[in-house]
Amino acid sequence: MLDKFRKIGVVWNHSTNQIYQPMRVASSDDHGRKLVVQVTNDSVLENTQGVELRLYWEIRDKKGFNDFELIDAEHGIYEIYFSRGMLENKGTHKAWLHATDTTGSITSEAFGIEVFKGVDLEAVEGTDDFSALNSALVRVVEIENQEEERQANETAREQAEDARTTAENTRKSAEDTRKNNEGERKTAENARESAETARESAEST
Repeated sequence: MLDKFRKIGVVWNHSTNQIYQPMRVASSDDHGRKLVVQVTNDSVLENTQGVELRLYWEIRDKKGFNDFELIDAEHGIYEIYFSRGMLENKGTHKAWLHATDTTGSITSEAFGIEVFKGVDLEAVEGTDDFSALNSALVRVVEIENQEEERQANETAREQAEDARTTAENTRKSAEDTRKNNEGERKTAENARESAETARESAEST
């Protein structure tokens, strides 16, 4: 849900390419905000299967890294959720992209990621109002999902019924054809027997 809404997109097309894309993320965006990176060979698309990509970051005395997930090797697209370890440190992080393949590693120019103060989830979740609202929102989502599932099941049922009706009509049509063929066969057989009787009678006279 809200897939495009949560994404920050970056293109890394050369080892010395400066990344100017402004990146701001809230400290409460736990598993919510994505960083999407497209790696190209000097703006030329190449398959990046086998190329691993990491995000390294540091702020004050804190350092960390997170591995990107390769989403589309043909177009060199990777994505990652900003980690909880990073989001816990508010302020401007110094960050680097680091790519590794079979020939070696390359690191991007440093760029900034600002983590600003978000919602204090621990404090808010302790209130009755938030708990009730959050429960209601979750219930609404559950009901919507159930309705979508019901509609999908109803559509599948209708399609199955249409298929059954079509198969039954095909069976009846085949049965009618069989009966007509059987009637024609009997008529032809009666005609043959009549002709045979007439022939025998003619031969006996």
